[in-house]
Amino acid sequence: MGPPAPPAGEGVTLRVMSDLLPSSRPRILVANDDGIFSPGIKALGLALAEVGDVVVVAPDVEQSAVGHGITIRRPLRFKHTASAGFGDIPAYRVDGTPADCVVLGVHLLGRPDLVVSGINLGPNLGDDLTHSGTVAAAIEGLALGLPAIALSQRSNGGEYDFAPSAAYAARLAREVLARGLPPDAFAEAVNARSAGVMGPLVPVGPRQLWPVLTRIADRLTARRTALMAEAAHVVPPIGAQGLNMSLADLRTLMDLARSRPEAIGSEDWLAAYARQREGDIRLRAAGIALLNRASMAGALPLVALRGLGLRALHGVRPVRHGLMRLGLRAGG
Repeated sequence: MGPPAPPAGEGVTLRVMSDLLPSSRPRILVANDDGIFSPGIKALGLALAEVGDVVVVAPDVEQSAVGHGITIRRPLRFKHTASAGFGDIPAYRVDGTPADCVVLGVHLLGRPDLVVSGINLGPNLGDDLTHSGTVAAAIEGLALGLPAIALSQRSNGGEYDFAPSAAYAARLAREVLARGLPPDAFAEAVNARSAGVMGPLVPVGPRQLWPVLTRIADRLTARRTALMAEAAHVVPPIGAQGLNMSLADLRTLMDLARSRPEAIGSEDWLAAYARQREGDIRLRAAGIALLNRASMAGALPLVALRGLGLRALHGVRPVRHGLMRLGLRAGG
């Protein structure tokens, strides 16, 4: 995947592209499905330029209602497009889908701080969400582990006035960059990803950002103590690996308690617990570490592969539901 030989004044290399973006301001990737010449994306890009360093990567032609399709049977091509009217904002048109634009944009930009898709010409409501390219671009950002927003606007029958929507997008972008997704949107996303395996989930505590780490304790036991959930971690969209470890740890402790109740808490009893759990813990930790490295990788093939895998797992509810039940060792 790579750029064609650009005409004079129309191309820029990937290396120079990264140099165009100062690191002191938030980096915002803007996409849509109406195409790079849509007035909606122009209004959005110019408004977000007041918030951070914007790069526009959008389809070269209208891609409405293409859903979350991606291009896999031919190379993608992109071209710097000064004629789209974004002024000093780097803008690129891509001969692909909105989801393609986000993946390629992440490769051009590195990992942005925010993905914003829109402003769509027409509302995206109800069933429209399932085939909207605008929404799919935001979902692609989420699949890549990035906060993302999708915006659309209805018309009153006359000309579109994008100024109010663009101003709102800038305010919302500042809020998301400062605090993450609003509480209601975060709760909705949590319940969508959980697939209802454990019933409705209600966030009750503050949200925090944590570094992506994988660590294994030096030992699982101490005097009359057994360590549980040693490899706690969350791997979207499958579920909480820490909870998986807790359930497996608890099952092992219960089995040992039933088989050797007289020895509960003894040194030999705890050593048996450690022997039974260490192999599974190390295997899961190695898998988690691999996913962590893939999630932080900047190489386009790895980014695209991870996004494709997450879409496959998260996009099909029965698959996601089954994997979560398997991970939680739930019966049935």
